[in-house]
Amino acid sequence: MTTAVGSRPRTSTTGSRPGGEAVADVFVIFGITGDLAKVMTFHSLYRLENRGLLNCPIIGVAVDAWTPDDLRSHARAAIEASGEQIDDGVFDRLIGRMSATSATPRRTSGSPARSAMRNARSSISRSHRSCSGA
Repeated sequence: MTTAVGSRPRTSTTGSRPGGEAVADVFVIFGITGDLAKVMTFHSLYRLENRGLLNCPIIGVAVDAWTPDDLRSHARAAIEASGEQIDDGVFDRLIGRMSATSATPRRTSGSPARSAMRNARSSISRSHRSCSGA
């Protein structure tokens, strides 16, 4: 049995590219320390960065707290394990837009993940104002 899935209509956008494409404020990945991220997510993010398709901050959320060095080494190892030849410039751009934070399912208000998303959105707003001359 197969199921056809059509594209979901956009309900709102926070910005757009020429041509009307929606632009994400922040790309949040839950489970950044898990097996799926190790096997597929980091490699996919690297390939998107290589093609110039990422243009927003990426926040990895996990139960475990990771330092920036932990994130960098885990990402590099995962991408190398996929067989991808790493271009240091592409990897540095990818890691430059990534951060990791911890969160637990029970803790929502004031959680590190919520703060990281709020901070990323604030920096985007400041960046947008400085680019637009506001």
